[in-house]
Amino acid sequence: MRILVVSHMFPSSLAPDDVFIYNQVKALMDQGAEVRVLQPIPWAPGCLGWKEKWRRYRAIARETAWNGMAIRRVAYPHPPTEVLQPFGAGLLVAPLIWAMRSVRRTFDFQIIHAHTLTPDGFAAVVAGHVLKTPVVVSARGSDVHTYPRRSALARKAARFAARGCDRLIAVSQDLARQAATLAANGDPAEVVYNGVDAELFSPCADKARARAALGLPVEGPVALTVGSLIPEKGVKELIEAFERVGRDHPEVRLVAIGGGPMRADLEALGKRLGGGGRILLPGVVPNPQVADYLRAADILLHPSHAEGLPNVVLEAMATGLPVIATTAGGIPEAVAHGETGLLFEAEDAQTLELHLRTLLEDRERALRMGRAGRERVRARHSWAGNAREHIRIYESLVDPSDRLPARAGGPERTV
Repeated sequence: MRILVVSHMFPSSLAPDDVFIYNQVKALMDQGAEVRVLQPIPWAPGCLGWKEKWRRYRAIARETAWNGMAIRRVAYPHPPTEVLQPFGAGLLVAPLIWAMRSVRRTFDFQIIHAHTLTPDGFAAVVAGHVLKTPVVVSARGSDVHTYPRRSALARKAARFAARGCDRLIAVSQDLARQAATLAANGDPAEVVYNGVDAELFSPCADKARARAALGLPVEGPVALTVGSLIPEKGVKELIEAFERVGRDHPEVRLVAIGGGPMRADLEALGKRLGGGGRILLPGVVPNPQVADYLRAADILLHPSHAEGLPNVVLEAMATGLPVIATTAGGIPEAVAHGETGLLFEAEDAQTLELHLRTLLEDRERALRMGRAGRERVRARHSWAGNAREHIRIYESLVDPSDRLPARAGGPERTV
């Protein structure tokens, strides 16, 4: 099986820790598939070189190999404002078709798999029609529940990708329902759950040592949140709940990984609670270091208002942490309420406070939830399982004689 992946979410000198799609591609290759990657990157004329953002994009190598994986970057004009961004999907079409034709000279791919409805999915659907190649599009989250709401043009672009692809995939049942509604053609989206690296994200036998390595206090419970520090990620509710809990539990600390405009609000919370390192703000950290912080923590808090299926929730469960999260998106499909964590409705600071008190005051229950969460992730969210599901979908779209041969010692693949 020869697959051409199109995704702007891939490691580069600008975002070396954007490894999610990389992990998926690696798992496909481990299953015997041949894969090449086209990574769309924004392009701007030299007159915008005075902006650091555009200088950094221009400096990205156009062709490279990431841990042996061939990656070719496809530069396209990317409008710099939110209102004009839907035009970016159209502007990607011609450069993407040109790049695909170039790749096909040495790699006769059978399937195009684009990640996100726009811009990648939109342009890939057009390219697939031109090159007469089946196109699979994965809906990942904000491309379904946020982006189409920005404007009528944005919705049309997302709908075109959802309706025009040969198979639409979603990372959760909830997102599949939303994507099917967006497509409005009666075809359901298939669900393939995200994978997680259960070796990188694994429990730590010596939590005190893990904390000391990060400069965290060795004693007392640590609650961790990971994500952009913006209202949509539930930071306001987090501040409200933690301020009340923190006054009754001076031993607990909150570590908030990420950056954003609400960092100042969290700093102010720390001052109101008396300082002393009650609120710790490491900023944006590399993915392996996120694993270090998870191993050092006791509870993950994820109060986001909208989600697909957040990686950090799966990563926390794999690390053996109980999760307190909203019922947004596919989170309830991953977190079993009362078994692997506690759920609450988005923007409900009072219930978030109650759940945090529950796990702080019943440590044995928290530990049981953490153990159950790890077992759940290992059973349902492996990268190998993710790859097998994708290969099943790919094989349903190609001629049977071109399907991936059975791996040594395994049964022959059928659809």
